[in-house]
Amino acid sequence: MVDYKAWQHYVQRAVLLLVLCSGAASAASPNVGMSEGSMLVPLTHGEGVNRQDVHYQCSFDERKANSDQKELVASLPPERHFIVSYLNADTAALAAFPVDSKMLVFANIVSGSGAKYVADRYAWTTEGDEAMFSRVDREDSAINCHVVTVEAPSKSALNPSPQISSHSPSESAQTGEDQGH
Repeated sequence: MVDYKAWQHYVQRAVLLLVLCSGAASAASPNVGMSEGSMLVPLTHGEGVNRQDVHYQCSFDERKANSDQKELVASLPPERHFIVSYLNADTAALAAFPVDSKMLVFANIVSGSGAKYVADRYAWTTEGDEAMFSRVDREDSAINCHVVTVEAPSKSALNPSPQISSHSPSESAQTGEDQGH
């Protein structure tokens, strides 16, 4: 049975992170509000929020790739080089990056090791400095990616002292965390 209040709390945090991702958050607005394409949900005082941008490069050998992998790599940005923005607040963890020429926001789900995010029909799995991009219905046809650079985490204007620890993807794997970066 689903705990509705817990689910509602999680969704509210995810919505806030979407707002932060789009740059629409405003520290001056104390009320829940809406503007075109965004919704602002205030956080509880003291709740930590951070964003970390990680640059990835994906490997792809066209000679050995099957048709599913070719379709998958076509959905990534040109050169298969892109930035993933990891957004974390308490129990909500999101990853946002361009897929099929639009920004997709992936939600973190329970995973055995590392972190796993899903959006639409895609999955993004990370462990240390390695990542895997796949379709949820065809995970055996994945594209492997690796970290190129990690930018310093930024803190939300809504809360200047986040309680979520900030570290590189490889440190996440070493500490056993699976809630993102």
